[in-house]
Order: sequence, then C-alpha cells, then structure tokens
Amino acid sequence: MLNPPGAMREKTQRLAAEIRQHSDTLWPVSCYAEFIRDNIASVVKNTFPLFYQLSGHSQIAQWVDEFMSAHSASAPEFHHIATEFALFAQLAPSLPANWRALVEYEFAVFSVEIDTQTVPKTSEWQVAFEAQQQDYCLHLNPTLILVEVPFLVHPASVTFLTGGGEKIAYALFRTTGHRVISQRLREADIAIIQLIQQQPQHLARTERQIQQHLAGFDFMKWVRHFSEKGLIIIQPSTVLPSTVLPSGEIL
Repeated sequence: MLNPPGAMREKTQRLAAEIRQHSDTLWPVSCYAEFIRDNIASVVKNTFPLFYQLSGHSQIAQWVDEFMSAHSASAPEFHHIATEFALFAQLAPSLPANWRALVEYEFAVFSVEIDTQTVPKTSEWQVAFEAQQQDYCLHLNPTLILVEVPFLVHPASVTFLTGGGEKIAYALFRTTGHRVISQRLREADIAIIQLIQQQPQHLARTERQIQQHLAGFDFMKWVRHFSEKGLIIIQPSTVLPSTVLPSGEIL
C-alpha cells in the first residue's frame, strides 16, 4: 500500500520497534521476529553464498541481529533485502574490510543476474567478421560490470590477498544462456574494454589503434576469445554512423 492510513502506519511502526527492541521477550512478536531473522538469513545465504560460507551460521546470526536493530529496511522483497544488507555491510563496524569487499562483489554478481537487459547473440556474425572487419563493430555486453577486489575468485571460494592494497580486476556479465561469468582481466583487457565503453568501436579501426599502442598484441585473438565468452558483442557496422578519419578515410 503506497499511502496507508495514519493509524495503520503507526501500528506498523510500533510493531517494527517492538521486533527490534524486544523480539526475544514478547509473544507473538518474538515468533514474528524469528521468522524475519530466518528470512533475512536466507536472503544472505542465497545472495552472498561465499560470504555466508566464510562467516558461518553463528556469525551470520549476529550480523542479522545487527541488521535488524540498526538498519531501517525500506521494503520486504528479496532483492530489496539484499540491497539493504549490502548497504548495511558497507557501514557495519564489526565486518572486516575484506569481508565487506566480498559482500560488495557478490552484490555486483547478483545485480548482473537480475539485470533486465537482453544480451544479444553474436554467433551469426562470428564466421564472417575476421574476413570483413570493416563491416563489423564491437559492443560490450549490456550487463557488464567491472570490479576490483582484494581476492582471487574461484568457482566456490575466494582467496584473500595478503599484500597491502593489492587488487584484482574482474568483469562480471551474463551470457545469452543466463549464466553469470566472473572473468579475471589483465591491464590490456581493461584498456580495450574502456575504449569500447566510450562508444561502440569499428573493428578495423580498433585493431589499428591497438597495434599502435600494444605492439605484438593479437587483437583478433582477443576479439575471438571474449566474443566466445560473451563479454563483447560483434554486430554489423551498419548500426553505427560512418566515421570520417583525419586522413579522409570513411569507416
């Protein structure tokens, strides 16, 4: 209800206050509070599985209690609770910095997973684009998020880095098969992705730019690899306006 009556709003606020302050002593408030705790813990377990695994049940229970007592969640839906918990984790004094970074990373993964944008298919262009580079352009996967984290990501765990301030870059994106990929990136990968981020790039022109700045770099191999991964999308260059270069050449 967007505009509840004043009496209903007052009763709801009073119930919420009792749940936060006296949830273990008043019945049926205590039963309702336990239900809410379990619901929040379930959201944390399913949205932040690596964080949940690392923390353990008792520690999660402590943070859920802190979340309930200190954070004013604004909506009860699953993704809203996940968002509110991620915001809570950013400021929670009892949460180690590395664990906070893990929550932020897993929230980014969750955001990619629920992103409503459609990921275009590129398979129909992959056969011809190398032979006719001037006819194709590069786009980024619309669900792409770039992150830097203080840990190595494994399929079911992470390894925190021991060096002070060291971070590793990852690209998070969803494939056409609705699988979320966490791809570790090199400096060259980041540079090319940032170039494409500025605007979609003609394939032939981008290859020339890369050759000028990264001697010996096999750009077409890079394109094949990341188009197969789904990080970049190859499409006919007719979707881009023609560009006149300083030399007078039209792409």
